[in-house]
Amino acid sequence: FVQGVLKSGLKGTIVGDGPLRDRVRSACEDSGGKLEYHQPVLRKRLPSLLREYQIGVACYTEVDHIYQMKVPEYQASGLFPLVMPWTHLAMEAPDLTLAFSTPDQLAAAIDSVASEWDSTLQVRRKGRDYALANYHVRDARDRFRDILARSGL
Repeated sequence: FVQGVLKSGLKGTIVGDGPLRDRVRSACEDSGGKLEYHQPVLRKRLPSLLREYQIGVACYTEVDHIYQMKVPEYQASGLFPLVMPWTHLAMEAPDLTLAFSTPDQLAAAIDSVASEWDSTLQVRRKGRDYALANYHVRDARDRFRDILARSGL
């Protein structure tokens, strides 16, 4: 995410502080204002935060197939999601997203969506409808239970 945003024409915001928090905060400080760090937010406050953005980026280390709850949250909020090719949305509904694998591809996708923003309206509406029809918080809970069961935790 960091490298892709730095190569794009837009500023980016990273929300949250997972295990890479020190590296993320350092990258934001060193970006010359191109990257901003935002403290984690409660799930109930997420819709008001997402209203401030147009594009949602979901990065994740390559695995066979991954479900990221933030992707349907992006869709339900009207953001255009950019995802890795193994993210569930890229596999289940590739017409509702742009997939990227490298920082250069992410930068190109960000710039493409930004420059063609008005033309993404129909895809964003379809994405919102898709998220509302296909996802519920219980889905994320069920998938999380499956992950825990497979991992032996």
